[in-house]
Order: sequence, then structure tokens, then C-alpha cells
Amino acid sequence: MKMVYVLKIRKSGDEDDVFVFDDIHKVADVVFEFFDAEDKRKMGLDGFQHWLFQRDIGYFDVWREIVR
Repeated sequence: MKMVYVLKIRKSGDEDDVFVFDDIHKVADVVFEFFDAEDKRKMGLDGFQHWLFQRDIGYFDVWREIVR
């Protein structure tokens, strides 16, 4: 069995995209690149998620899954 991170992400008004990663750092790379927000990286994923939601820019969610 292997643990993976699932990322569901979208910009406001768009459809969700879903990605699967083996490393949380790769998740962060995609999130900040997706929103063209490398300058917000210091917020961390939790802070950035809150910032996006407050401004209605977009949304993302990350969770872990076990793959057999």
C-alpha cells in the first residue's frame, strides 16, 4: 500500500481539476503555480487557502488516500 495526496483545485467559476501526488511539496508547487502566486508561498497552504477563499479567487482541497 502507498499513501498519496489528492489535490482538487479550481479558479472561481471554473470546473475542478484533480491531481494525485506522492509528496506534499509537489502539491504546494502546483497550487502556487496554478494561481500564479509564488509570492504568497510564505503563507503556507492553509493560509493561502483562506486568502483565496476570502477574495473569491479560487479554491483547493488536499487530502491523503491509501492506494493498494
